[in-house]
Amino acid sequence: LSSTTLLQTKVCPLDDREINADDTTTDTSIPSSKYSINTLNNNFYAVSLSFSVSTACATCCLAYAIPLLEHKLGGLSSGLFFTFYAISSFLLSKPMVTMLGPKNSLVCGIAGQTIYVFGFIISIFLNIVSNHLSFVICCISSCIGGAASGLLWASQGVYLSRHVIMYANSTSQQLDNVTADFTAIFAVMLLSSEMIVKVLITLIFYFFGTLTNLITLNLGAAL
Repeated sequence: LSSTTLLQTKVCPLDDREINADDTTTDTSIPSSKYSINTLNNNFYAVSLSFSVSTACATCCLAYAIPLLEHKLGGLSSGLFFTFYAISSFLLSKPMVTMLGPKNSLVCGIAGQTIYVFGFIISIFLNIVSNHLSFVICCISSCIGGAASGLLWASQGVYLSRHVIMYANSTSQQLDNVTADFTAIFAVMLLSSEMIVKVLITLIFYFFGTLTNLITLNLGAAL
């Protein structure tokens, strides 16, 4: 999906000047001195890590929704999450990214997923005391998390598209090669983060029980 988006990009990220995606020249209006290679790399890895950890924590909550929230509330939570994820992806993500820009959209998306994780944890604690309050918090946080996830994926595609163009301009490399390299790096970071978080939490949940599992999810959301 990201590769398709990148190869179709025909707008320079800073001044909206049209460019040819197949053109391997470096004649653009982006000053190479303003965007050093180290800065571009640091920004890319920071965004990728934040995106990966946030998504890993959110998907972990989805995996444990039914065991920890019981069948009815857990199923409703997951259903609301994916419903608002679809609505956000199809209807809201494009105008939001256009209005806020990819950076601010990424921040909003990660913040929304963090709200979902914390709401999930609070719902589990309150489920013992007040089922009604737990139900309300869980539903609200699931809706926010789903909408934020749709926005997060859309803004990630735009951010990565702009990043590879600026990196290709700064290093005089072909756009196709840079696209393939950074898409692969992003995929490895995302899948590795999900695997590590899910394996870790599964082991903790299996050996130490629910409370320690919740603390781990809490720390993951804080990261």
